[in-house]
Amino acid sequence: MGRLPPGLRAQRRTGVFRKGLDMIDPHMSISALSVTDSASRRTVSLIFKRDLDALAAATARRGA
Repeated sequence: MGRLPPGLRAQRRTGVFRKGLDMIDPHMSISALSVTDSASRRTVSLIFKRDLDALAAATARRGA
């Protein structure tokens, strides 16, 4: 994939990313979380009988 951009090099130096990490891995993990959240919100709402689109639910998730 080539050289890391300066911002990612700094994060690797501070230990945010381990040396030798394939940068596709964090990208895929983050993408999976966001797609899963969007795609399954309605299903989870039905299963747990909770309105996950409600302002209170969104505020609680942001504060977690």
